[in-house]
Amino acid sequence: MAKKTSAKKTKKTEEKTSIYQRYLPLICFVALCILIFYPPFVRGLFFKEDVFLYHVFTAAVFILVWIDKIMRRDYSFMKTPLDWAVLAYAGAYLIAVIGAVHPGEAFYGFLRALNYFVIFWLVSQLVKDCKRYETVLQVMLAAGVGVAVIGILAVAGYSHYPGAAINGILYSTLQYSNSTAAYLAAVSIISLTLFLTAEGRLQKVIYLLSAFILIFAVLGTLSKGAWLIFIIGALMLLIGISGVYEKLKLIYIFLLVFAAAAFAYNGFAGSITAEGANLSYLFPGIIITAAGYFVLEGTAFLKEKKGAKTASAILLIILLFGMGGGFFALGQTESGTAYLNQRIVQEIKQLTDFENNSYISRADFWRWGLEIVKDYPVNGVGAGGWNALYHQYQDYLIWTTEAHNHFVQVWVEAGTLGLISFLSMWFLLITAVYRLLKLPGYKKNRHSVMMWGVFSTATAIGMHAFIDFTLSLGAVAIMLWTLFALINAEAQKQDIWQLKTEPRFFINLAAAAVIVLLFLTCGLSYRAAHVYAVRGAENLKLMSEAKEPTERNDYYRKALQYYEKAAALNDLSGEYKADLAYIYALRYNTLREMKGQENVASFALEQTKRTIDEAAKLKKYDPKVRSSLLNTASMTGNLELMLAQAEGILHSNPLDINVYESNLKVLAAAMNYYEKNKSQADVKKTARKMEEVYNLYLSKKAGINPGRRWDGPVFNLNSRSLNYVAKAYFMSGKYEDAKNLLAASFENLLLAEFSDPDFKNTFKEDENWKLTSIKDSGAEDGYALKIRAEKDLTGWPLVLNLAGKVPVYPGTEYILDVRYKVLKYKLNPNADSRATIGIWGWITGSDGSSQNVSFAFYNHEAETDAEWKTARQSLKIPDGFETRRLYIGTGSIGKGSEFLIDYVRLYPVLNQNTDPAILENAAYYAAALYKTGKVKEAEKIAKRLKDSGDSYYQEYVNLVNFTPLN
Repeated sequence: MAKKTSAKKTKKTEEKTSIYQRYLPLICFVALCILIFYPPFVRGLFFKEDVFLYHVFTAAVFILVWIDKIMRRDYSFMKTPLDWAVLAYAGAYLIAVIGAVHPGEAFYGFLRALNYFVIFWLVSQLVKDCKRYETVLQVMLAAGVGVAVIGILAVAGYSHYPGAAINGILYSTLQYSNSTAAYLAAVSIISLTLFLTAEGRLQKVIYLLSAFILIFAVLGTLSKGAWLIFIIGALMLLIGISGVYEKLKLIYIFLLVFAAAAFAYNGFAGSITAEGANLSYLFPGIIITAAGYFVLEGTAFLKEKKGAKTASAILLIILLFGMGGGFFALGQTESGTAYLNQRIVQEIKQLTDFENNSYISRADFWRWGLEIVKDYPVNGVGAGGWNALYHQYQDYLIWTTEAHNHFVQVWVEAGTLGLISFLSMWFLLITAVYRLLKLPGYKKNRHSVMMWGVFSTATAIGMHAFIDFTLSLGAVAIMLWTLFALINAEAQKQDIWQLKTEPRFFINLAAAAVIVLLFLTCGLSYRAAHVYAVRGAENLKLMSEAKEPTERNDYYRKALQYYEKAAALNDLSGEYKADLAYIYALRYNTLREMKGQENVASFALEQTKRTIDEAAKLKKYDPKVRSSLLNTASMTGNLELMLAQAEGILHSNPLDINVYESNLKVLAAAMNYYEKNKSQADVKKTARKMEEVYNLYLSKKAGINPGRRWDGPVFNLNSRSLNYVAKAYFMSGKYEDAKNLLAASFENLLLAEFSDPDFKNTFKEDENWKLTSIKDSGAEDGYALKIRAEKDLTGWPLVLNLAGKVPVYPGTEYILDVRYKVLKYKLNPNADSRATIGIWGWITGSDGSSQNVSFAFYNHEAETDAEWKTARQSLKIPDGFETRRLYIGTGSIGKGSEFLIDYVRLYPVLNQNTDPAILENAAYYAAALYKTGKVKEAEKIAKRLKDSGDSYYQEYVNLVNFTPLN
């Protein structure tokens, strides 16, 4: 009886094992396909919070595969040189964490690279035959078509995926047009590969229509970078295909789907409105694609009946006629509209325009990246390091989070170790393909075409990654690593490496366990931290909107709880630490005003300081985090804390003028504080820091590349900031420097932003105006600006920008002086505004309010003589306004109108209504004049100060007797 029971148990165990062995590998493969399929639909896995969740899913599939391997007593892990190269790439990012400039970002980057390795390994393990090989390609094609369809529907107004379409341009789920274009272009190469290897007609039609949809979507992105993938991928496919007919067939289907997509998109683009576009334009393209396929099938029939030469000749004739018709259509217009959308034509033309700003800026990114490499050559600066440091290496201000060259980015982030590992992956990939093609009879195998298509797609992606940040999107990187793995799987199957490795049970399982542990712990905790941080932000917002104290306090407690959990679950996030510091600062501000809470307030202050310090270490060069920390430090009123953060902001982006101005403002506040407390050592120390900031500003300004566009505020310190520095110079006994800086505040406020207000060296020419500095004996200094209208102008056109943010003070009166002469004034027959010349502009407040304060100093109907005249505007600044913008402008004038400008000056009036800050600056200016021997000029200003109030005159006297700090 015991033997029968034992036999039944054994039989049940065998049946159970058999079921596992039968279905578990299939489950693993399906799970892998899901891992490959869904990344493009979650913003391309570009954002950290999406990647964290992906780590968890990857770990789950990784566990399933290892369970399957253990049940089959297969303990192997690393089998090929390519396995080791891909792992080395992840290892390089791990080494780069050591000494990384942003530790958290560096560790996140390592987890990404490790995840790519696991995907690569999973594909290499699970793709054992041609069927699965093809299935993986079909999964990538399905994902690509899904992305394309969502983008097309978004442009048409039927899909509301966030950011999938902007101004009629297709962004789709990847939310960046260039990356979307590159991704879809790569998938289109896969669709052509599948078409070439498909055996059934239905499959061929599906693949061809898929290619049509993909290329149609690529056209909708208006991205020229995708054409590089098309060209490289198609040429690579062409090279790898044997037979004249097969090559002609590839050319035919590529041109067919492109022509069909271009024809359909031209009508679709013309129908785009704010509400969407007409999808019916897709149908002609579908019909063209289907008709073209049946023509191709006809040539295939001829090939069977008449031979390859006859079929090739017929196909060639069809191609020549088709191409000729295509070129003819491109040169024609119908009702004034080109057959091919002109925006697309422009993008294609720019592909070879190497003077285009897109190419120039990319070359600069690479140059800055190589300069970073020189400073961090071995293990790099860690993932995220490019974004952290590139501002410090710029010679003009432009914003980009990526290097737009993955090879350079890897070199920056993972150092030479990372670059070598990345290059070795490509070298081994090429070696594997070469060895496969050398195998006897391999080229005749249908699978060889599929393998070559995979290699062609990978190469095209790699080449595109040389000019863009496509591989920074996890979805595209996963696609590339999958393509690598497919070739690696084929290499294992064909045993081209001929390596014999002995499985090391404990080492391999331990390595797998470490990977699983990393992904599960980090993925789950970091994702949970993100969820808590979002809830914290929501409660902070609700707190700011709440009216009742009890309600505000309740929201505050919840926000504090969520942010503390977020920071605890992800202690590598500088953003979470910065938000938590702000929460602590709010508590400190509340407690310090309450009697009997001094100790608790002191503890809250220490919490704030400690958390600010932790956040600053994690995101040392992040301008946003640093600005947030400066705001939090300001809430505490702690000067040392504020100064530390202000200095950190300065180094995070030394070409952002706002950084210098906020830095100098904090230093000026510190200097005033130390002066009141008679701490001369601190005053001296602060004065020197202000000089250092100003010297850095001057050095950066001198190094600016004038031939590049500038993305941001003009790099000119405003007069208020110059006054801060001038005071520092005065304290140090540098009176000449102080006088020169303060002069702008009283002689001409424009000097802070416009270096040539007397117009001795101003030149400009565009389609509207020609501006030239000329000598003129009637001008005050012998020079004037000659302005000529190059065409009839309407509206209120801008001639020359003078200043964008001149600081002004409420209650203070300002004088605007303009000296001008009109040489010729022609009326515009199509005028839609008055024929005037003036200084246009407005004053603005911190709340965004504005008021037009334009000054029309010449009216054609009122003046007809060509004499030098001076016009003056007196303006008292209303409450709530703090900056003024000025530029020379006109009304509707005719072509050939000419006028001269001798000077434009803006300066404050000193009287009892003048803002105290201006009067204080006047006292310093007069004292600096006195100290430099200009006593008469000093006394004139001193008299006006005395009329404005004795206190500022007395300050002038004190400054005259001031002894410089040693």
